[in-house]
Amino acid sequence: MKRLVYLLLLLASLCGCESHSHLDKENDDSSRIVVFACEKGLDEASNGTSNGAPEVLFTGNDIAWLNPLNGELRLRSQKEQALRLPIQVLSTKRLEIRVNDEVLFDNIIYVSSVDSRIYTEVVLFDDFKKKSSLYFLLEGYHSNDATVDEHREACWMKFLTQLSKEGKLKF
Repeated sequence: MKRLVYLLLLLASLCGCESHSHLDKENDDSSRIVVFACEKGLDEASNGTSNGAPEVLFTGNDIAWLNPLNGELRLRSQKEQALRLPIQVLSTKRLEIRVNDEVLFDNIIYVSSVDSRIYTEVVLFDDFKKKSSLYFLLEGYHSNDATVDEHREACWMKFLTQLSKEGKLKF
C-alpha cells in the first residue's frame, strides 16, 4: 500500500512538470535514455559483452510513450519491428537502461507471453501473440532486501522523471 501511495504521489508531481517539457525539447532533441542489450553473466570489466561494448537496442528517441500506471511501452513503428528479434536471441541477453550515462537498471530480462518463470528483476514483456507490438516494462516481484527495493524505487523515479522531461509519459 505504501508503494502505491508513493507511486501516485510521484506521478502527480510529474504531471505538474509536463507543461515545461517543451522547453527542454527546444534546447536538445536527443534523448538521454539509452537501452542496451548485453551478454548475460559477464562482469562489468568487459562492459557487458564479450565484444567489449553493449549493443544499443533503442534510445529514448525511439520511445513514443510509456504509461507508468500499467507499464505499457510504445515504441515508434520502425523500432517495434527491429525489436522483434527471435526470442532465442533476446533470451540470451540482459537489457540495461541508462539515463545520462548512469545505469539505472542493469539486469532487465526480456520475457514473452510463453514464459512462465517468476522474476524479481524488472522485465520487458513482449506480448507477441497480439497483431501489433505490445511491450510492457514491468517490475518483478520484490526482493527480500529493503535496500534493493529502495534503490529500485529511486531508479524508477529517475527514469520516469526523464521520460516526463522528454514528454513521453502517457496516462
